[in-house]
Amino acid sequence: MKRIHIIYSQFYDFDGKVLKIGGVETYLRNLMNLYSADEVQFYIYQYSNNRFEKRDENVTIIGVISTKKKEREVNLRRWDLLISEAEKNADVNNDILVFGADYCICKNNFKKSIAIQHGIGWDYWSENEKKSGTLSSMIYFTGNFLRAWNKIRKYGLCNKIVCVDYNFLNWFRTFSLNGDKKLLVIPNFSVIPKFEKHNKNEVVSIIFARRFETYRGTRVMAKAVENLLADGEKINVCFAGEGSDEIWLHNMFDKYDCVKFDKFHPNESIKYHQGYDIAVVPSTASEGTSLSLLEAMAAGCAVICSDVGGLTNIIIDNYNGIMIRATEANLTKALRRLCRDKELRVRLSKCGYETVSKSFSFELWRSKWRELLDSM
Repeated sequence: MKRIHIIYSQFYDFDGKVLKIGGVETYLRNLMNLYSADEVQFYIYQYSNNRFEKRDENVTIIGVISTKKKEREVNLRRWDLLISEAEKNADVNNDILVFGADYCICKNNFKKSIAIQHGIGWDYWSENEKKSGTLSSMIYFTGNFLRAWNKIRKYGLCNKIVCVDYNFLNWFRTFSLNGDKKLLVIPNFSVIPKFEKHNKNEVVSIIFARRFETYRGTRVMAKAVENLLADGEKINVCFAGEGSDEIWLHNMFDKYDCVKFDKFHPNESIKYHQGYDIAVVPSTASEGTSLSLLEAMAAGCAVICSDVGGLTNIIIDNYNGIMIRATEANLTKALRRLCRDKELRVRLSKCGYETVSKSFSFELWRSKWRELLDSM
């Protein structure tokens, strides 16, 4: 029986009761579905308040007791404690070790190891940093540079690095002295449903289905929607998700009947998006080949996205979507254009669907991952 051991921060909460929901967790769940229980056994190691083991078909999740505060904070965790637990259960010469995210990488004795790089995360500048003086900006820049350099150094501890976009690959080539032979690009994916004719809503409907965080474009999106409503544009808008900007968004839009807030399970994403005409992914930083964008395209939405990270590997402006610099003015203009041009919405939605079905399907992602794992 082949075995694959995965190191990740939290697949369940610290009590081992609540399954975590997020992009990386969804990615890992799909990774573990690549093989049947007769082919491969997967083990996930995470920190917990009390030791626990949960078994489900070909997956065993093991909670490793964490008593120190720093082990509850992702950036300060001692991943070597999880590695030690994995090495107790593993045949380090033959089993495969997978770091579920590249920040988990640490020294190990496995002869076969892979780290997953989910997109550059050090291209974000807060509004405070943008407004601050030169010294503060230089300190912030230096910190980002050192974090990035530390990642490159750690990649030497793995046999392969799977990255989800070519943005990271090209960045890596700029700084790495040892070449890019370890790197393999496997873009993110979407399940492909049967194409449904869109734009059947009497009032154009727009969805923002992201985490409610500034770097995911909440402020840009909110201001653009506010501008459209102030202009008398007839639209329905849905903010689907949660995050630190949630209260701020409610304060801004609870007075509007045409704006609603909602949540849905990741497995329901495509079906949920099928009820909307336009999907917006206006991230300002830290983005790979976004699952949200791919699922919106697979659902038949006409999409607007920003020119950030791996989004540039998906959208060709004015062919399968509209790509903008993530500013209030740009997004307002793009939304107004799409709302008023039904023919454009139909054309972009069809081309977007075709793009995902040909280049970002689950079947293609599955075959690339199986080829890599089988080769090891």
